[in-house]
Amino acid sequence: MIPSLRRQAHSFYKNNASALGEKYPGLTPRRILFDLEDLLKTRGESVAHDYFSYLETGGPIEYFTRLASFFGHSFAVDEGVFIPRFETEVLVEIALGLLRPHQRIVDVGTGSGNISCTLGLEFSGPLSITAIDICPRARAMAQHNISLLAHYKNKATSITLENRDRLGGFLSKAQLILSNPPYLKRRLDSANTHPQVLAHEPHGALFLDDGEYNSWYTHFFGQVDKSLSSPGAFLMEGHPQYLEDLATMLDRFPFRRIDIVRDLAGQKRFLKALR
Repeated sequence: MIPSLRRQAHSFYKNNASALGEKYPGLTPRRILFDLEDLLKTRGESVAHDYFSYLETGGPIEYFTRLASFFGHSFAVDEGVFIPRFETEVLVEIALGLLRPHQRIVDVGTGSGNISCTLGLEFSGPLSITAIDICPRARAMAQHNISLLAHYKNKATSITLENRDRLGGFLSKAQLILSNPPYLKRRLDSANTHPQVLAHEPHGALFLDDGEYNSWYTHFFGQVDKSLSSPGAFLMEGHPQYLEDLATMLDRFPFRRIDIVRDLAGQKRFLKALR
């Protein structure tokens, strides 16, 4: 069966190279074959036809394979959650440099749970992690990933899910609050958003209405101020174009230092606030 799959993968790629290059930059016959060999184990011999048909639609490959890679780990995903991005790994690296054993961590807008799970997997000491999301479908996927990866983390680390709008009603104090919230403006940024993302990924994880953008973050930062202990740290991923304004907004609250951190491509990408 593998030689047959190899021929199918190379033939499909050769016949559709131009369209595939446009929709999936960097896609190779080797990647196609790798996916097919893995999917064959669970989806049967018709998987090649289904996979090729899906690629023709231009949908994210992760939604077909139901898996996304993040920080060297595999996470289950579906159309109800934003696909974890490579640049967000820097947010996790910053967090890991700040963590101490027995701290309480809050991940706001957890989505697939990739950030919470990765902190639990990568940090050697015990942690108490609260993963928050307002979307039922996202919480279901996050719970699935938490369960799948439970036996790999420190046994003393707990990861619990909560249904909240940002930090609304959160009454405890955390030593670290981090978030990859929706940070695009619906009207201004839609035209510059990749068509594949617009067509397939959940807009609630991506966009805020333009007129509500500042008030949404003002409210969120006020919640962070109330929920963050001293000393403590707040980390957030954001849009390069808006981070300066958001840093100014955050500066209204009692932080001793606020930095804008760049991603691996040199783009302004993260807010780091310490108190």
